[in-house]
Amino acid sequence: MTARLHASMPARACLLGALLCLLLLGLAAVPAAHAARGMEIALEDEDVFVAGNYGDPATAYAAARELGVTRMRILVYWSNVMGSQARGRAVPGRVDYDFARIDDAIDAAAAAGIRVHLDLTGPAPAWATGNGRVGPDRPSPHHFGGFARDVARHFEGRVDRYSIWNEPNYPGWLRPARRAGQIYRRLYQEGYRAIKAEDPRAGVHCPRAGARSTCPGHSASRCAPRGCARCSTTCCTSLRARPSAPACWTSAGNPNGRTARWPPGRSAR
Repeated sequence: MTARLHASMPARACLLGALLCLLLLGLAAVPAAHAARGMEIALEDEDVFVAGNYGDPATAYAAARELGVTRMRILVYWSNVMGSQARGRAVPGRVDYDFARIDDAIDAAAAAGIRVHLDLTGPAPAWATGNGRVGPDRPSPHHFGGFARDVARHFEGRVDRYSIWNEPNYPGWLRPARRAGQIYRRLYQEGYRAIKAEDPRAGVHCPRAGARSTCPGHSASRCAPRGCARCSTTCCTSLRARPSAPACWTSAGNPNGRTARWPPGRSAR
């Protein structure tokens, strides 16, 4: 036992030396990584930068500049920007939106050298849900397309990036869970077309997915279980699924290494 232990010491020394070299190389590479071209540092805090519920926005923007923030993500809640019109069950003849706080936030961000990414999401208004209540139940892709069109029209020239829905794999944002993939696929299609029709240069992206799986009977640790179309860190891969196919959402990663795009063969930028 002792002889084997002493015999392994040179090998251990070599291993420790190699690890030390790798550590030093990694530390040396950190400044270069932060200076990489095209790298973005983004933040999101609607309570501070949009609603102004906490702290002083000027102080918050100063802190953001010190951190090197170049992008801000803002959730645009479909029903929240409609006021009382969101609670009715009849489709209004004309929708009156209140974008005042978001307008102010975009102007303040621009003054600080920060570009804005708007995430269009629920809860949906009562007249656009499956159960007739404000919330996440089966939001109408058709009506969502109209909302996306109006948002893109209002913010054209001031916002260059959008995403469709927030954590659509989580029942608190989109349900029923067993149909979330199919519902989201149509929401994305309608939202993409509507935004691009108003602002062709704007990027339209999939959102971040929550760390859970909506495939009934399967845990997030099993990628591509039977009956699921794809597994991915985002919902983008569900766009390749057949409209009737269930979707699998997970934080475990995409085993096939591909990202779906809509429309097929084109980048969603």
